[in-house]
Amino acid sequence: MTFETDRRDLLKVSGCALATPAFAPVVSASSDGWKTPRGDTANTASTDTGPVEGVTPACAAAADAIGTRVVADGTVYAATSDGVGAFDASDGDRLWGRDTEGVDAPVSFSGGAVYVTAGASTWSLDAETGEKRWSRRGTGASASTPVEVDGTVYVGVSTTLYALGAQTGTVLWDGSLDGPLAGAPAVRDGTVYAATQEGNVYAFEADGGLEWTADAGASVAGAPVATEDGVFVVGGRGDVVSFEGSGGDEAWREGLTKEVSSPPAVDDDHVYVATDDGTVHSLRTSSGWEDWAFEFEGSGGAPSVGADTVYLAAGGAFRALDASNGRERWRHEGASGSPAVVGTDLFFGDGGLHRLTGTLPSPDTTVGSASIRADEAEVGEAVEVT
Repeated sequence: MTFETDRRDLLKVSGCALATPAFAPVVSASSDGWKTPRGDTANTASTDTGPVEGVTPACAAAADAIGTRVVADGTVYAATSDGVGAFDASDGDRLWGRDTEGVDAPVSFSGGAVYVTAGASTWSLDAETGEKRWSRRGTGASASTPVEVDGTVYVGVSTTLYALGAQTGTVLWDGSLDGPLAGAPAVRDGTVYAATQEGNVYAFEADGGLEWTADAGASVAGAPVATEDGVFVVGGRGDVVSFEGSGGDEAWREGLTKEVSSPPAVDDDHVYVATDDGTVHSLRTSSGWEDWAFEFEGSGGAPSVGADTVYLAAGGAFRALDASNGRERWRHEGASGSPAVVGTDLFFGDGGLHRLTGTLPSPDTTVGSASIRADEAEVGEAVEVT
């Protein structure tokens, strides 16, 4: 393997400084970074922060990058078709680059290490230097993004879920699946959840014991999401399904009757799903009841949510929607990809790295909430919140 220290490849970024919030936000476990492609190890794509009152471009750079960027401890990590790069988030300087001979999925960060899959191999790189810590080859071809929790790295390679020791890459256990993983596994409260492209959901104990399996009814679009309200998956034909985290019983199922290619975002109360035909749906986590829908022309990417705002690239623009009613707060033309939300910055890219920076509401701004069905107001209509 070749360790590169030049600044010619992957990303070239300049003038990129992290924004300073207008006031100190409430800090959650994910507000100090976006450490997996879906924000955290439960795949919620949810945080407490985010730009609310508009954004301005901060930087942009072309690169052959793969998936959502990962941001941790002031550093941006990105995977490309042939390696991994790390960049100073304050000024865009390239810190290191590592050739891993091909990358299949976005990277993740945990405990001072960057994890990535290349072919059937899982790599652990030192986050400060890019030096290889270890690599472990599985059986098969396709692989998911690895996620690390409590000293164990969970990764899907072909039809097998592996648990690897985070320090050495030693195989601790493996579990057989009926097909390749649909996105990264989700880990919450000692349980590992994996959804397959064949449409089944598996729950494994941290020691490898199989707790339960469930049928989502169709191929799963993207990673499963695990919260205290249940495990949520979206089928490619538009079924949003909630399973009980303990036991795997189906809690509810809502058919959107539209194809879906991207995973949902989930906050404390709602599941946000973008369909391929150009609609964002907000469903209650407790029942699947639809509170609102927002329509746009064209296709959209996977949503993220923070500061009571839903962010997604839709119809050739980055849009910020009020999470309480679906009303558009602002848009930025010419954006694509699923955003990483860090403070008041949005990192995203379609073959490159881009950052938009904005502000939070002022401290004396009152943020209300409301629940409306999509048929009670026109999409994008201003709704009075009291």
